[in-house]
Amino acid sequence: MKFHKEGYTSLALVVLLFFLLSAIAHYYDGGAGVKWLIYILCAVLLLVVLFLFRSPSRLLKPNDNVLLSPADGKIVAMEEVEEANQDRRLKVSILTSPLDVHSYRSPLSGEVVSFQQTSGNPSRLILVAKDSSRIAMNIASASVPGSTSYYIKEKQSIKQGEELAFLRFGGRLDLFLPPTALANVKVGDQVAAGTTVLAKLTS
Repeated sequence: MKFHKEGYTSLALVVLLFFLLSAIAHYYDGGAGVKWLIYILCAVLLLVVLFLFRSPSRLLKPNDNVLLSPADGKIVAMEEVEEANQDRRLKVSILTSPLDVHSYRSPLSGEVVSFQQTSGNPSRLILVAKDSSRIAMNIASASVPGSTSYYIKEKQSIKQGEELAFLRFGGRLDLFLPPTALANVKVGDQVAAGTTVLAKLTS
């Protein structure tokens, strides 16, 4: 289990808080009870930070014939929708709770052909696989400024399982599957980014 780089600031703040409170307690001679309260409080905060910013190692096996789940969470909706180009596509919605791992990964190997990051929600991302399969993703994060970090740009080549973004408080991802995709999940399923096969691509 690794610690995600996005958590370094939060970790530093917890350490700083510990030393600050310890110094105040020592200066005012708060006694053993106050010091133990500080230790317990900071230990709890430390455990929360380590949990929220955990980054488990995933044994990725790239496969151009499948789409891997881009996020950890629960499948909350699946429905056919009509995209702007009038294509009928299956929309798969994944809800990432604050208790899930918050890294979002690429479901396929290919290229980022479009990336629209907005100040509001959601941000829209379009990926194209090597076989020209087109996938659109809408990422809606918690409405907290600076809560989402993206690691991609347009025209960038990406590998299946490569990290696309980190959502500090979780969020919702809508994935629009290409017409050649056959869903391998159902509503209510728990999925893991980079390991769960979300759909199989057919020719």
